[in-house]
Amino acid sequence: IEYTTDMHGHKWGYTLKNKQATIVSCELNQRYLIDFNYDVGVLATCGGCKVVALGERVFANQNVKSVKMTSDVKQIGESCFAGCRSLVYVGLANNNASGPCKFPSGLKTFGKSCFYNCPNLSLTDSDRAKLVKSYAFGSYTVTWNANGGTVSPSTSSFTYGTTLSQISGAAPKPTRTDYTF
Repeated sequence: IEYTTDMHGHKWGYTLKNKQATIVSCELNQRYLIDFNYDVGVLATCGGCKVVALGERVFANQNVKSVKMTSDVKQIGESCFAGCRSLVYVGLANNNASGPCKFPSGLKTFGKSCFYNCPNLSLTDSDRAKLVKSYAFGSYTVTWNANGGTVSPSTSSFTYGTTLSQISGAAPKPTRTDYTF
């Protein structure tokens, strides 16, 4: 791992492979974050090579509001942003961070749980569907259908990897007049 410090005082750890850089760690300058509304710009290059990936847990549990990157980023690692509860935007550096995330078109790989526990992240429906498919949130919600009756609770949350028998065992018992479940 090599390190560099950017002009804002953030210390970035990175690896190089095939003339491409992967950011593997980031120590953010808290004073800069306070002054600039917790917005972070990912480096475009490290060690003279384009940054093409953000590794595992790079920003995990950090107090950031938006993270902007170049169009060269193609991969976000497992748990990269996990626990970033204030995070509302991840995407292209030249995009307005007040709307839904605008991912680089070449960004195709989202690591498992990369956005776990990021409740304020703003996404389009198509991006949300893509991320759910790749387990990017680390958990999902099951809505129970009582088939015309009632059920409480009406939804339950599970983490990916939960077996069908575990889900079935956690299912609440529905009720319906003149009907036996």
